[in-house]
Amino acid sequence: MNKATLHRAAYPLMALALTLALFGACKKSAAPTSMATPTDPPPNVRFAAYDGDPKRVASRDMSFQIDSPDHKQPSAFLKLGDRVPGTHFRLSRFEYKTRRNPQTGDEEDASELTLISIMSPQTVVLTLPKPINSPPTF
Repeated sequence: MNKATLHRAAYPLMALALTLALFGACKKSAAPTSMATPTDPPPNVRFAAYDGDPKRVASRDMSFQIDSPDHKQPSAFLKLGDRVPGTHFRLSRFEYKTRRNPQTGDEEDASELTLISIMSPQTVVLTLPKPINSPPTF
């Protein structure tokens, strides 16, 4: 075989390889991803309360109240390691923290509850909301 014959025989193979490569790239980019990514939105939940005294009780023995902001789901009382209902997150860690209120000078609870995704290495830290002192209304 001379060079011209080799080149003519190689064209269909090269065209086929290019077509398959492009088809594979298109197929991969069009396929839906079922795995969570680190850019997933955080769960639509709120850390509402915890039971026990974190200075005396180990966090693994405490329960944590998780609420949905729209109140469509009932409150969940979970332990560390439990999965948050309706999400792909589970309770990972609790850290008792306090901060000084600059207006009153009192110590306020600023505890944090860390959630970790079961589908990816994503973590979300929920903080305990500050109590609100509402004036009486008439």
